Amino acid sequence: NKWSTAFEWLDAQPLRSVVFVGFGSECRLNIEQVHEIAYVLELSKLPFVWALRRPLEAHDGLEILPEGFE
Repeated sequence: NKWSTAFEWLDAQPLRSVVFVGFGSECRLNIEQVHEIAYVLELSKLPFVWALRRPLEAHDGLEILPEGFE
């Protein structure tokens, strides 16, 4: 179950160490913007959880994130 895996990962992180990224339901990012944010999050070297809406031009969830992201 993906949710239980996510909660297990969160529980294993030090208190107040995880960055939550969410732009709300009214902000629609395009794929290029999603990739830029993903790279910046990766460069930060901080653990993060990202609540992400699928861009309109993306037909399935796999093509949204850059290679190597889950």
